[in-house]
Amino acid sequence: MCAVHPSVPAVHTCPRCGSFACADCLVFLPDGAQVCRSCEARARSTALPWDRRGELGFWRAYWQTSVAVISKPTLTFGTMAKDGSLGSSLGFTAVSQVVSFATTLMLYAVVIAVMLIVAPDDPSMKKSFGAFGHGGGAALVSGAVFLGFFFYLALLAFMAVVAQLIGGSLEHLVLRQLGGTASWTETMRGYSMAMGPALVGLIPVCGIYAFPIWCIVMRVFAYKHLHQLSWGRAVAGALIPTAVLVCCFASAYVALISAAIAAAPKN
Repeated sequence: MCAVHPSVPAVHTCPRCGSFACADCLVFLPDGAQVCRSCEARARSTALPWDRRGELGFWRAYWQTSVAVISKPTLTFGTMAKDGSLGSSLGFTAVSQVVSFATTLMLYAVVIAVMLIVAPDDPSMKKSFGAFGHGGGAALVSGAVFLGFFFYLALLAFMAVVAQLIGGSLEHLVLRQLGGTASWTETMRGYSMAMGPALVGLIPVCGIYAFPIWCIVMRVFAYKHLHQLSWGRAVAGALIPTAVLVCCFASAYVALISAAIAAAPKN
């Protein structure tokens, strides 16, 4: 019989707590699991706002999650549910990347558009605008600038997702070697939720340089709680892959510069 309604036959056993439940006492979680209402309430208490975006609304859930990560990282990562779909994690990363660069790119687009519209009527400008005339040509080019703005935002979102899949996987390998216990999807979840400081990128120009470092710090908090590691090992898991990648790119850059200098004609 149902544990809550003793006179009603149970139709299912809750996979979380094992109690018998009738049809009225069973609910579905966002991940598709069917649990009793008590376990559903406990799951809601540990769910991030991002996990409840269907209830809260997309942007409200994103904002509340980012603020929670920024203001209370220990509590947020220590109490959040570890499970979450890969698509949800990658989606948070993509949105964070767009948010972090949107205001800066918009500022650049506006400045470039204004310069094109009010630029001096010099011969080179006339040649560029051709038959459109000065004002019409400037408006046309300005429209292209703003189209480029949206294209670049989409490209940044795609690159952020690729960077997470590669960088997050490398960090997961290092974390497991250091004794971490979380699964790959849990590491991906921690990596994405650590993108909360992308809100700082809303400050034009300077914000895009501050938030990446802040995100690395947040990944340390996330990995410590998700993988049950010490602070030192969590720091190593977040920094070692980044340091290796930076060294590889720097070495390749130096090698290319050296090859170009060696191939240059000697006077």
